[in-house]
Amino acid sequence: MSDILVIFASVEGQTRRIADAVAERLRSRGHRVAVIDATRPPRSMPVGRYAAVILGGSVHYGRHPRRLLAIARRIARERQQPLLAFFSVSGAAADGSDASRGTARRYADSFLTAAGLSVDEMALFAGAVRFTLYGPVKRWVMRRIQAGRGGDTDTSRDYEYTDWDAVRGFADDIAERLAGERSEQDVEAQEDRQE
Repeated sequence: MSDILVIFASVEGQTRRIADAVAERLRSRGHRVAVIDATRPPRSMPVGRYAAVILGGSVHYGRHPRRLLAIARRIARERQQPLLAFFSVSGAAADGSDASRGTARRYADSFLTAAGLSVDEMALFAGAVRFTLYGPVKRWVMRRIQAGRGGDTDTSRDYEYTDWDAVRGFADDIAERLAGERSEQDVEAQEDRQE
């Protein structure tokens, strides 16, 4: 059992739902998981006490939230945990084309470069289009983006594109990595005792 910290930044709530699903999956695998909203972080966030830190953010207008970037930069300066993971949530990830996946990957890579951070695990998830939450200007912009992609454009409803199996798989990959690292530490400890 490991202590894991999930830090997310969400605009319309889909990234929060993904962060909660990752946390729940890790809890089901026996881990203790704390979830923190990057827009309201606690004054003290001792990331070094966690076996893993997972960052997650949504992309809006080509960028991840600034508050998440500030936290990521701090983690990059203080990196003490053995496992660091990142998930990016974007509309570009919804389209299965290579070009769209490449765009989603560039958003994530740009965030990690700006933060000065390298990660052990990364995932690109499709988010949701919440037409009913948008103001008139954003609704118009999002409808045009959706139309350009050949996506859903009925502004009277919302659309969810997240692949929840992929979200659970991301959490499972992290749990497997932690189990592998714990096994390596056990072997090293046993070898030290034998010397």
